Amino acid sequence: MVLFSAQFNVTRLGDPVQAEMKGIWFGLSLAVERGFNHVVIETDSLVAVSILKEGENSLWLGGALLADIFDLTRFCIDCKFVHVKRNDHTLAHRIAHWSGSPDRSLFWKGGIPVGV
Repeated sequence: MVLFSAQFNVTRLGDPVQAEMKGIWFGLSLAVERGFNHVVIETDSLVAVSILKEGENSLWLGGALLADIFDLTRFCIDCKFVHVKRNDHTLAHRIAHWSGSPDRSLFWKGGIPVGV
């Protein structure tokens, strides 16, 4: 099992769903780049998971980003998008906020950082 978590200062995206989708794209691109072909993307955004499960037929306004995500899934044998309740996602949130500042970007992978 390999874990990734990230926090980014996203200022130019129109809404929270677009920011979440950008994070999903980023995580999936890292997984594909590293040769992982069985990937599970967890998010606390039920809206994002619903859009992704609609697939190519989704009417979401961020169609280009959605197409980029689906293009990346073609490199995977198995790729799942899973909704996890925010209360059940505490480790990911603690790691993402580990940077200490919402204005600073942070990418983390591997073992759980000391202090989390």
